[in-house]
Amino acid sequence: MPFNAGDTYQGRISNVHLYVVVSDPLAFPEQVVVVNISSQAEWKDQTCVLRTEDHPFIRHESVVMYGLAEVVQLKTLVVLHAQGLVNPDKPVSEEVLARIRDGFAKSRRTVRRIAAILKAQNLI
Repeated sequence: MPFNAGDTYQGRISNVHLYVVVSDPLAFPEQVVVVNISSQAEWKDQTCVLRTEDHPFIRHESVVMYGLAEVVQLKTLVVLHAQGLVNPDKPVSEEVLARIRDGFAKSRRTVRRIAAILKAQNLI
């Protein structure tokens, strides 16, 4: 499975969280930024709130967990997919992907390393 910006998959260990591929794996295969979506809670980052209409996996108001964003290699995603540990889901729309990316620049919880990678890739 080729991975592209905006593609989503369900978590490595369980199918509890949805992960969004934020960067372009084909352009930057060594530094693919992914972020998970989590159920809404008052104490969580409110920078980007997603609703049921934003993706079929989302069944109630949810938030992007900027502080938990990860950098993985494309080859790692491919291996995890081959092992059945990454379960692809429907991609997010361009509009939702743009909102998620925009939030990386706004969130106080974005890790500097992640922000630097996204800036170097001209995504924020």
